[in-house]
Amino acid sequence: QDLPYRARGGDRGTRFLFDRTMLASAPHRSQIGFVRGGWRMVEGHQVHRVAISHRKRLLNKVVAASSPNGKFADGASAISGKTLARIEAHGKNLFYFFGNDEKPRSDLVVVHIHFGMSGRFTLFNAPGPEPGVNVRLKLTSSNTEAYLSSMVCQHGGLELYNEKVSKLGEDPLREDAMSERFWEKVQSSKKSIGLMLMDQTAIAGVGNIYRAEILFRAGIHPEQPSNTLSREQFERVWRESVLLLQRGVKTGSILTVDPAENLPEPWKRRYIYNHSECPRCHGIIRSWEISKRRAYVCEACQPLDPDVVSPDRKVALRKSSKHESFNSHCAPEPGAAKTGTAKTVAELRQALRSAGMNMSGSKAQLVERLHSIDGKEEASLIDSEANNGESETFGDFRRRTVGQLREALRERGLQTNGTRSDLLARLEQNTAAIKRNVVPDESDVSGTDRSAHADEFVNLEGKKVSELRGQLASLDQPTTGKKAELVARFKAYLGHLYEEGAESMEVRPGTAHLGEIRNIRDAAMDKKQAGESASVEHVGMVDMAEELKNTSQKKIPFRKRKRRSTRGK
Repeated sequence: QDLPYRARGGDRGTRFLFDRTMLASAPHRSQIGFVRGGWRMVEGHQVHRVAISHRKRLLNKVVAASSPNGKFADGASAISGKTLARIEAHGKNLFYFFGNDEKPRSDLVVVHIHFGMSGRFTLFNAPGPEPGVNVRLKLTSSNTEAYLSSMVCQHGGLELYNEKVSKLGEDPLREDAMSERFWEKVQSSKKSIGLMLMDQTAIAGVGNIYRAEILFRAGIHPEQPSNTLSREQFERVWRESVLLLQRGVKTGSILTVDPAENLPEPWKRRYIYNHSECPRCHGIIRSWEISKRRAYVCEACQPLDPDVVSPDRKVALRKSSKHESFNSHCAPEPGAAKTGTAKTVAELRQALRSAGMNMSGSKAQLVERLHSIDGKEEASLIDSEANNGESETFGDFRRRTVGQLREALRERGLQTNGTRSDLLARLEQNTAAIKRNVVPDESDVSGTDRSAHADEFVNLEGKKVSELRGQLASLDQPTTGKKAELVARFKAYLGHLYEEGAESMEVRPGTAHLGEIRNIRDAAMDKKQAGESASVEHVGMVDMAEELKNTSQKKIPFRKRKRRSTRGK
């Protein structure tokens, strides 16, 4: 949206700048709407963000339609010259109605879209760039062009819409969602609640990340059979589904952590998805597969009655193990918090370089070498003499195991991730701070202090600009802009129902009442700052006007691949 795309006519230089700028800032070329490649599976909140964006730019406008790659030629011909009268989002499905929607006629055409694993629906100020080979549908209005690439793109009459919607479950992001219908399906099914949440015929729009986070916040084990849930447990699941998806619509990111908890890294954005340790009880996170999708659980925070679990699911649970974080583009851990397997090859080599070790070999060899360093360091420190001239308070920690060090950190309310050296350094810093009567930045907020901490996030208009910037910085949010922009950014981050006491409030499905929604540019920048792939946005990265403006004087050269010599062959 609102991209000042200046590649007009034969202005190849500007277009060249745009392409290279975007490619240089993206982890992979597939992030660009008109460059080939694969995107991640879209979740329900992203589909609704597409619908909201397109209603602003395309609704009630006559559009010219074409199919650049020829795969939707008949459909494009059927809708070209018609008015886009209505846009509906149901879970992970989009429906566009072309024609007179108030008085349905035989010429009303419905286009059904499902992004799948490699879709996007990108807006440009007209005229846009040359469509890529995967663009099935191009819509052009007076000042806007929209390019669609998706797994499913089909057209038909109202019967197509009615048929598809009849097979979908309740969508927490629709105003007409009814929790009672979902409750009826839950009561009548022996499926696990973890499997039920992924069943689009039961509840539409929830994906794997949301499943893990919804059930953790609700305190329910993914393997609990649906028909054994009490009404109170069900209400918790429904409430968290509505609130978390709505927060995703407002912010453009999957943010599930309550800011009032003041959790340290790596739990700033999500509680247990792709984590190996629980942020609340510091127990291990176990993972296993439910219908070929990885599930996550903290068994202390999400207890399960073994008597209600079927024998085959008990077998699956016995195969569960402590989760080893992987290198995720959607939900990465900060570099310092990553385990060896979650680090990239470059990060592994940097760690080995710092230790003065050999950096050659495959990733598995690098991980093994890094683990051997940590093991030797731990053994040598445990066997070393006691205090080595240090104070007794800190010297005692030098003889402790990694597990004992982490326990000491938990007792002090400090984060427990990292190598043994990291743990010791954290304890040393904390010990020195205690001696100076200084409260460290990583201090935990106990349950009795949570309401006081939550007070920091209310009455935003009454705060000074410096206070707002300080609090935004503590949440890893951008701190630039005027006071009104800082307040709006704060509200967008926190969501509309994430104040203390929100649990007693009745949730309201839908998106119409959400107020201000973070634009595509800010959502993409938030992901970039968090180390996530902005391609998860699925609407595109094409409205990043400020980034283009800041780089307008720079030329970013491509790396030339060295040619292999063919002499003597």
